[in-house]
Amino acid sequence: MYHMIGHEACFRNVVLFATTHASASFDSLATLKVAYIGALKQVQPSVPTEVTTQPVVVTDPVRELDLMRLYQLESRLNDKDQQRIFAERQLPDEARTQRLAALSSRIEIFREAHPGFFRLFDLAINQIICPGSDRAGGGSTSAGVGIIWVNEKPHWTQRDILELLIHELTYNLMFLDELCFGHYRDYELMTRPEAFAQSAILRQRRPLDKAFHSLIVAVEVLLARGAMPLPPGEPRLHPTNDRLRQQALESAASIGALDERTEILTDRGRALLGKACRLLARLLA
Repeated sequence: MYHMIGHEACFRNVVLFATTHASASFDSLATLKVAYIGALKQVQPSVPTEVTTQPVVVTDPVRELDLMRLYQLESRLNDKDQQRIFAERQLPDEARTQRLAALSSRIEIFREAHPGFFRLFDLAINQIICPGSDRAGGGSTSAGVGIIWVNEKPHWTQRDILELLIHELTYNLMFLDELCFGHYRDYELMTRPEAFAQSAILRQRRPLDKAFHSLIVAVEVLLARGAMPLPPGEPRLHPTNDRLRQQALESAASIGALDERTEILTDRGRALLGKACRLLARLLA
């Protein structure tokens, strides 16, 4: 979303969300952050958070456990057995401490290299958790907007870690965009297999919101690769450019065909789909 609709539009979404759900005024990024966190507390009152200027890598195991539960909430739109997404046994304390410190250090390096991107990242993201999992390298959840999960894999490069942060920020910005404008007309229909669409990253048929978010993430990663000086190395978290473009095109066609049959997307949802398709066409030119 940072590259797809532009950083100004993303900031406007945060402002719109904050002014809609919180009464606080703001005249700087710091005071906007306070208003944004206040708005999130109105929308998701059970999510523990605190006012900080930058995302906090959560070190308190009790806080981390509380945030992990948000990823395990039952929903008819969950299709990946999220209740068992985390490893049954987490890392020993010393290994966990080293992991958290390493991630914090990497984020500082990325922040210095990409200040424009991280101004938005620091505004939209409040907390980062790092529990282990054999099934996923991280994630975001609409039950905890402003939270991302990073589960670094041993074979990942620095580029993969930065691309994961891009990936998860995009999810959170899509959550915010949906809260501001709405993307879908019929959530009941979205739970039915006949309303599933093909995702761009996993290339699987998934509930529409998962497929749509995956498409936007794929487009954003492709745009970031062309616009940001990423660390060297072949990507391992996401497919290579040619493959990712092809999978995104297939996903966009699947979502478009579903919308033609059902008219399930709102005007805003269609506008984002159209933008994604135009950008993919430009990337192929």
